[in-house]
Amino acid sequence: MKNLLKEAEAAAFLRLQATTLRQWRNLGRGPDYFRVGGAIRYDQAALETFLVSNKSPHDKRKS
Repeated sequence: MKNLLKEAEAAAFLRLQATTLRQWRNLGRGPDYFRVGGAIRYDQAALETFLVSNKSPHDKRKS
């Protein structure tokens, strides 16, 4: 069974505000989520994948 997190738990996992996750959902951005009844749930493994896929390379600009 998947480890489903509540919105606040997912936000804490990503070190974001829950309002950021809501805004991303409204814009069609951010990690995938489930709607269970009226509740939003996030799969922890999907959040980890989201973090890895959105990793930025080191800034290679010269100072």
